[in-house]
Amino acid sequence: MPRAEGEEPVDICKEVIEVRGEKSVKIDVLETPRGPIIVEGRDARLPISIQLPARKYSVSGFEALRSLLHAESVDDVEQAFSYWVEPVNVLQISDVNGKFVSKVVGQVPDRSTENFKRIVPAWSPDSVWIGRIEGKRSDNSEQAAVMANQRGLASDMGTEFSPEHRANRILSLVNFRDLWSVGEVQQIHTDTYLSTAPIILDIVASLSDLSQAAFRLQQILIRWDCNMEANSVEAALFSKLRANVVQQVSKVPDFQVMNSIIEQSEYSELFYPWLSLTSRIAFALNTLLTNEDLGLDVTSIVRKSLIDLSAEQHLDET
Repeated sequence: MPRAEGEEPVDICKEVIEVRGEKSVKIDVLETPRGPIIVEGRDARLPISIQLPARKYSVSGFEALRSLLHAESVDDVEQAFSYWVEPVNVLQISDVNGKFVSKVVGQVPDRSTENFKRIVPAWSPDSVWIGRIEGKRSDNSEQAAVMANQRGLASDMGTEFSPEHRANRILSLVNFRDLWSVGEVQQIHTDTYLSTAPIILDIVASLSDLSQAAFRLQQILIRWDCNMEANSVEAALFSKLRANVVQQVSKVPDFQVMNSIIEQSEYSELFYPWLSLTSRIAFALNTLLTNEDLGLDVTSIVRKSLIDLSAEQHLDET
């Protein structure tokens, strides 16, 4: 294997992948001291390996399961999860005694923050794992605690989290009353209100000098209650409008330059979900539309998206 000061040997393991209705596929798995190779190196391109805590420390995390079967309190569950490895999650525990704990569980390596953002040179001293990070813990039982995969206790341990608006919405519903019946709690789990819809809808409402079809679509959308009900025509139209906005943002010159770089990538299809420009724009759309420092002409983007959608829906034919 290539490295900064030369080459080093790797372990090779032969694996057979059984494929239904097809011939078996035989592959060689190469493993370095820094984990197995997931992308082979070709020509001047270096290979990529991935190091996982379970493999690095030779632990599976299954030790936690037996203890969980005998857990009777918050303390028991918290102790059981001290053996947990991956995936890393924010655990919320409460018991009949009224005790509550929210804690990040799992093995998180202490490493360069650059490795949170991009691939780093495995042989560099700056990339070495120098220990483990203890997950943050909170036992504040004075207020409601909500976890919807948003930032929070785990914010220092990663870069990609679900938007805050989901957790904020749940918290607002929970704080609506002090006592909840089973049926009332169901309302929280089935809530469909999309609190970020006004980011686009407020711009839609401000548009003027529209065609008849675009005006009709505008009026339909601004009267919508922002609930993403499965049978809602308005919700479907909004979803299409949002998709159009994503496409229009991707056509901005700076993003087109970025896309041309992405398209030149020779890396495996494994990375396509992270290298897809439209999927990344969709993931960050709310931030892109509200961050004025980016210089996007948001009004023009939404206007074009609305006009295109009104033509698709043939709203000028009724």
